[in-house]
Amino acid sequence: MRKTLRPPAGVALVVSLALLFASPAPAAAAPGPLCYVRPGGPGPDGDSWATAYANPQDALADHSCTEIWVAGGTYLPDESDPGNQTLSFGLKTSVEIYGGFVGTESQRDQRNWLANQTILSGNIGAPGDNTDNSYHVVVGNAGPSSILDGFIIRDGYAHGLGGGHNLGGGILINSGSPTLRNLRIADNQGALGGGMYVGQGNPVLNQVIFIDNSADFAGGMYAQEGSSTLTDVTFDRNEATSALGGWGGGLAIATSTTSATLNNVTFSRNTAQGPGGGMYNGGNVLLTNVTFAFNESVSGGGAFHNLDSGATINHATFRDNDGLGDSLMLEAGAVTVTNSLFGITTAAHFNLTGRQPGCHRQPGAGGLPADRRLSLHQRNCRRHAAGRAAEQRRLHPDNAY
Repeated sequence: MRKTLRPPAGVALVVSLALLFASPAPAAAAPGPLCYVRPGGPGPDGDSWATAYANPQDALADHSCTEIWVAGGTYLPDESDPGNQTLSFGLKTSVEIYGGFVGTESQRDQRNWLANQTILSGNIGAPGDNTDNSYHVVVGNAGPSSILDGFIIRDGYAHGLGGGHNLGGGILINSGSPTLRNLRIADNQGALGGGMYVGQGNPVLNQVIFIDNSADFAGGMYAQEGSSTLTDVTFDRNEATSALGGWGGGLAIATSTTSATLNNVTFSRNTAQGPGGGMYNGGNVLLTNVTFAFNESVSGGGAFHNLDSGATINHATFRDNDGLGDSLMLEAGAVTVTNSLFGITTAAHFNLTGRQPGCHRQPGAGGLPADRRLSLHQRNCRRHAAGRAAEQRRLHPDNAY
């Protein structure tokens, strides 16, 4: 019987598009497709830095804006209705939004999104109280021509009742395929997918950091349907916190109809109260050049837990992960691991097949049934002895974030 990854009762997975978030009233149309936003911008038309809009919501409401430049600063989504937790920055098809400007640039490549932090924040309520924050900072129900690039997305609180307000505190994608680049998704919370929730769609993520997000299940990112592509993405210090066995500290891929392609992705210091400290997979995934380091789970698969379907893992590093002694746990489905390195601590343990050091069967497991297949090319399963402190410095230099 095929197993599917499902949250417990009460965690909604189907979101009514009719309950999506109210948009601010349309602003005066800008003369051209390029619009500008800066803190305290006087308007009225967003046509230049001198007449910039004061909030990205104004530019998003201007139907003439197809490219939006946003200067460094902090912006809240509730401009039109202060304190309304259902308001979000809504991405739009064929609209590109870029952050990281000083407010004087004439060319996009003059910006520096790392130096000029442009923050989309859900902290709309009382300071120090996240329960009155926006349910979702960004809603990404837009096509592949939609781009969000150069922002910090933080302080979403998806623990609302009804309307999907318990999904995706940082970014909620009910049905969409936006391109998300150069983002730091941090300090968001939710019941499912603290940093990001993908209901349906094919989002493309490039140069994205998920850090310090938490959820009952899938602390960093959760994908329910569709196909997600992640390149140069980091999941760091995300948590799945449910005492009922919260799975997927960093990332969770849901069912056999869900797929994901990961290239140059790092999972580090993520934790789960259930299986899959780094990643929990119930779909079909291809992982290339990935690193799992210092992840932890309470019930197995400190780095990676495969619930069902299949995974192909090539050129991976597993180091210092801990999940009841298992770094990589196979519950069902087929997993292929090739050309990969395994560290000298608990990361060396598998709940899989084979008996050489670092690649051995779970004690007492006996013969594994046919649906627990593993193709582990043991001659390519090498061990390395880099020091823990040195490896932490490599993964997390002081200026990494």
